[in-house]
Amino acid sequence: MLYTLIWHSFQLLCLVFAVKEDYLDWEQSGIGRNIIYLLISFVFYTVILFLYESRIVYKVSNLFKGTKSKGKVADLGDMEG
Repeated sequence: MLYTLIWHSFQLLCLVFAVKEDYLDWEQSGIGRNIIYLLISFVFYTVILFLYESRIVYKVSNLFKGTKSKGKVADLGDMEG
């Protein structure tokens, strides 16, 4: 009894506010576009992070410059101050 009352109230609210039942819809009031944008952004920023962390951009720029880096990074433990 209570379940059917809640269900019918929900259906009535959906009709009044024109809520689509397919919330993954691509059109307005659906979140399909947002999910696709989220996935594309995730892939894009993950690739940028990977390129930055692996220093691929730095290595490629050194190839074009013709210089080789020494590959040494200052260690904070070596610094005295």
